[in-house]
Amino acid sequence: MAKKVALITGAAAGMGKVIAMRLAKDGFDVAINDINEALLQETCKEIEEFGTRCIALKADVSDTQQVQEMYEKLISAYGRIDVLINNAGICPVGDILEHTPEEFSRCMRINTDALFICSHYAIPHMIKQGGGRIINAASTGSFSQSGLQVAYCTSKWAVRGFTRSMASALAKYNINVNAYAPGATDTPMQNHICEKASKELGVSLEEYKKSKVGKIPIGRWIKEEEIAGLVSYLASDEASAITGQSILIDGGTVMN
Repeated sequence: MAKKVALITGAAAGMGKVIAMRLAKDGFDVAINDINEALLQETCKEIEEFGTRCIALKADVSDTQQVQEMYEKLISAYGRIDVLINNAGICPVGDILEHTPEEFSRCMRINTDALFICSHYAIPHMIKQGGGRIINAASTGSFSQSGLQVAYCTSKWAVRGFTRSMASALAKYNINVNAYAPGATDTPMQNHICEKASKELGVSLEEYKKSKVGKIPIGRWIKEEEIAGLVSYLASDEASAITGQSILIDGGTVMN
């Protein structure tokens, strides 16, 4: 029996890389996507050390043509796709008066439009195989708001709506659609967000980080491995009855 195949976008580094490595440990053959080809190749080699296959697929996931070509390479290599992790994303931080329409549109393209584009090319293969999983990157920003992250929060609220609507549309094909909604996680992106926000607020990076952690009931950053554990579960057979959910993993920051 062929091994299941998982595609993870934005997986050259950070949370996407940790998710890809976890799924490789779970026994998936893995395809990783990013725009950074050098890092992609390095990560691919690390994943192969788990004894699983990995292919690196450079593509801008907000570009339809590039995504179509990415899937052609994936299917040529593996012949199937069982799990799509829509992980790629960006987080612009800044005062609303300095937030340009172009920045807003770019954030929506990468964080929201790309989910549909990548799903569009995965769904026919999943239907042919008798089912699959689509797992999207939401956020605590899908449940709250931030004056310094208007585009990001808007895009992540859209992710929740996309997840619920796609779950409704695809349930009859045995395709489950869910999202993981991390809180403040110890990642390179989080450090970038904190640097930008601390400058906007006129406080030191250390002060800002201390304040942010102070708002997390469990009193610490979320770990990338904890996010990967949730994604691993959603990708597993044990989660077959879960669909349409955006699951918070935030240390209690948002108690919905």
